[in-house]
This record gives sequence, C-alpha cells and structure tokens, in this order.
Amino acid sequence: MIGTTLQNRYRLDAELGRGGMGAVYRTHDTLLDRDVAVKVLNTSGLGTEGRTRLLCEAQAAAKLNHPNIVTVHDVGEAGGAPFIVMELVEGASLRCHQPKAIEEILSIARQVCAALDQANYRLGHMSLCHSENSYRRVAICQGSETCVL
Repeated sequence: MIGTTLQNRYRLDAELGRGGMGAVYRTHDTLLDRDVAVKVLNTSGLGTEGRTRLLCEAQAAAKLNHPNIVTVHDVGEAGGAPFIVMELVEGASLRCHQPKAIEEILSIARQVCAALDQANYRLGHMSLCHSENSYRRVAICQGSETCVL
C-alpha cells in the first residue's frame, strides 16, 4: 500500500507497524501539509457490526483532548477498507521500550491513568474499553511523555 493515496488526501509513505486489526502507516496529509498516522483496518471478518463499533470508537476518541491521548483527526473508507487518521506520535511502544527504573515505571503509570481518567470523565458510560488495551497501545515519546494510542 506504500505510495497509495486515500481519498485523494492521505499518501501512505511508510509502514510503522502491523497487528491483528490492521497496519499503521506514516502518512502525509496533502491538504493540510502535515504528517499523520493512518491505521488501515483488516476487512476480513469485520462485518457491518464491526465497522459500526470501530466508527463509534473513533467518534468517542475524537471527543478527547488530553496530552496523553493520541488525537483522532478523521475516519474514512478506501477500497472497502476502513481507516482512522490520527496524530503521528514519534517514539517507541511500551512493548519495545521496557522501563527499568521505578521512577520511570511510576511516571508512565501516572500518565496512562491520567489518560484513562480523562476518557472516563469525558465519555462517562461510553468509556473506551478498547479490545486491544495493552502495553502495545502505549507509546513513550520525546521527553518521556507517554501517549495512549
């Protein structure tokens, strides 16, 4: 998919990662002239109910504004595959960057808790209980800032 442009706007430049739900690409938003991340979801076994759930999750996440939560910019579908456009976060996943010092572990835990607290506060009963909540969805960014993806 590298080199493909989605909706005449999002040019997929490099694959950043791949998992059970799909692949994430470093992407250039040609309209706003900025780099973003685009997650293109696998369509196998998704069905109508799965597409509806993903759209609801994206809409809920788009309502959040917190320094430890990745911003959702857009959603769409191209070639039958749904995709989510998000803030591009430079850093390593917690899976790759495993902290050793207790101070760093506590800092990461505080930031993840702050993100989840904000999601719970803003969304209430709609709170995001993502099906993939795990260390893979936490990134350690510049300056030891933690972002929940």
